[in-house]
Amino acid sequence: MGARGRLAGVPPAARPPLFTPLFVMLALANLASTMVFYLLMATMATHAAAAFGASPAEAGLVSSIFLIGGLFGRPLAGFVLGAYGLRRVLVWSTLAYLLTSAGYLLVPSLVGTLAVRFAHGIAFGVSASAALGSVMSLVPAARQGEGAGWAGAGVAVATGLGPFLGFALLNGPAGMAGVFAAVLGFALVAAALALTASRSLPPQPRRSGRGRPAIIERPALPIGLVVALTAIAFGSILTFLNTYTLGTSLAPAASGYFVVYASVLLVARPFAGVVQDRHGDDVVLVPALVAVSAGVVTTALAEHGVVLLLGAAFLGVGYGTLISAGQAFAIARVPRGHAGIAVASFFLVVDAGTGIGPALLGTLVPAVGFRGVFLAGAGLSVAALGFYLLAARRTPRVSAVTP
Repeated sequence: MGARGRLAGVPPAARPPLFTPLFVMLALANLASTMVFYLLMATMATHAAAAFGASPAEAGLVSSIFLIGGLFGRPLAGFVLGAYGLRRVLVWSTLAYLLTSAGYLLVPSLVGTLAVRFAHGIAFGVSASAALGSVMSLVPAARQGEGAGWAGAGVAVATGLGPFLGFALLNGPAGMAGVFAAVLGFALVAAALALTASRSLPPQPRRSGRGRPAIIERPALPIGLVVALTAIAFGSILTFLNTYTLGTSLAPAASGYFVVYASVLLVARPFAGVVQDRHGDDVVLVPALVAVSAGVVTTALAEHGVVLLLGAAFLGVGYGTLISAGQAFAIARVPRGHAGIAVASFFLVVDAGTGIGPALLGTLVPAVGFRGVFLAGAGLSVAALGFYLLAARRTPRVSAVTP
């Protein structure tokens, strides 16, 4: 599916510009905001077990309740973006994200941590939708795949650098206090960049003639479900990899797992975006779904560090590409002025998989172990491929593709 050859025959000099100063600023704000997310997702389960004596299921909940909060934030984002516009929502949600980032320094209990994580997730759901919607609103329609790839390139860096830095700080002299300090620092950077960029965004929402603002863009949901099924697998690895490899021969390789993932993603994602723009969605999404399954299985069955890192590379090609390609797929199926709401709708479903998955799969650890949990996630990735081929790819394209 997709508009094959949207850029075919268009000389590079005639292509509409992509890397404007505002685009770069918002992309960097998104990078800093996502660093907060991955710093905490990679360390909170271990922290909960060490600081509060949490069980594997409770530790998984501490990690994933952030994204459960995001499930409330995404539809809220859809409403407020339609009602108040990108500028206001970006400003207020970024400030809320900063305040909740500071909350971790104030809670000494498991219950308090859960409460802060949930509130932080709501703020993330709104602010991330506003930031990504702002970036994608600047991307020419004919370069949506490429734009989504480059807009997410910073997220790719955060995907690798966040867990790597989180593990280093957690295992260093400062421990989790160092992680929380880094979280606050990145949240401050994200707020400064977003607030500066917001001055150049439209102050009012872009209406499409509907009687009331949309909360959900339904065309974004099928592809969101496809990516959500793979997100369950990725989320389980993100949450439990450090605990799974702790004290084993895989531990040294595990410390660089997400660096390899992000390095491969950083190369693959923009390239995949250009391919998607030129040749359609299937050419990118089908191989990416296959690569996710290969990456999860390889990670689960790895006995040596090199094999573990090979799994990371497969996931970089697969899951990392799916996020940007799925986002471009969703945006291309809604009216041009609804990019922010489409992003919120897409990530509403994706965050459900990433957030609920570790909590649910964590309950299986006593019965099947971490390896069994990872393999269960691989089965869901295969199901995602089947659903895409049978249903999601048929969602019609409705947005214009003119520059």
